[in-house]
Amino acid sequence: MEIKPLYFLAVQDDYRAERFIAGLAREIFPPGRADINRERIFAAAAPVAEIIASLRTPSLFGLGSAGPGKLVIVEEAEKIAPPEWKALAPALSAPLKELCLVFVFRPERISGWKPPLQTGAAVKIIRLLKEEQLKEWIVDEARSLGLTLRRKAADELVSIAGTDLGRIRGELEKLSLYLGRGEEAGPEEIRKLAGGGGEGDIFALLNKIFAGDAAAALPMLRARLRAGEAPLRLLHHINRKTVEIWLGREAWERERSDSAACRAAGVRYYRGEFLRLVRNIPSRRFPFIIHRIREADLALKGGEKNAELALQRLVCELSAPG
Repeated sequence: MEIKPLYFLAVQDDYRAERFIAGLAREIFPPGRADINRERIFAAAAPVAEIIASLRTPSLFGLGSAGPGKLVIVEEAEKIAPPEWKALAPALSAPLKELCLVFVFRPERISGWKPPLQTGAAVKIIRLLKEEQLKEWIVDEARSLGLTLRRKAADELVSIAGTDLGRIRGELEKLSLYLGRGEEAGPEEIRKLAGGGGEGDIFALLNKIFAGDAAAALPMLRARLRAGEAPLRLLHHINRKTVEIWLGREAWERERSDSAACRAAGVRYYRGEFLRLVRNIPSRRFPFIIHRIREADLALKGGEKNAELALQRLVCELSAPG
């Protein structure tokens, strides 16, 4: 892998962006070379002078080595103002030879995005994977772990794990450990190891609950439990998504920005479903919602005899007008 001195990354998919940066780091800091010369700067919190100083500081123990010996990652590059880019331009035009510099942008719209400077930087746009691309990615990742995965098995994994690449990779690693290298994983093995909790299904359930449609939400709840999902695990998914929606709602009220809401909650996929809930649930409702979820959690952990009934009560209470 040839290392360029300067990269501009426009990112929608954080997981694949981190994988790309990790690949750079493996090339720059091979086994036996300390990676103490890796630095991550957040542009929103760092003055441009700090970025320039980092670019001009030689790497420790890097002098005389072949190729770059220092990696600097500048996050939130979209927050750097035009005058600051002008100040950065001279340093970027002639960076230290031993330096690899990566600016990471997360623009509101990736379509039509252009780098702020014409510097000869390597420009890489990392978009969210479309449906067919995602399934191809899953099959390739499985192959890298020594597994054979058919398309139907990839479909099953997406239905359970959603489109969170980090979680999908984790499920594939579990499959690899369980089955062993050289084995084939089908839908049955996926269901056995990955279980329930698909992100899209959770959003569908929450949409019904917070739309006040208990009649539609209760059959969805029963279906998940009948499929073998543990009540505590289902409650955990409900709680985690509700907290994300609350974080998103607070950010949306501050900035009136869909992108800010997704960023605050760390949401990368199912943004439409997430934002629908963010807009429809008023902030004043969240303390009550979280309180009731915690009460249900205590009941289940305290030996509630009918766990399904406890979750049904929760759905009815959260669906009631408030």
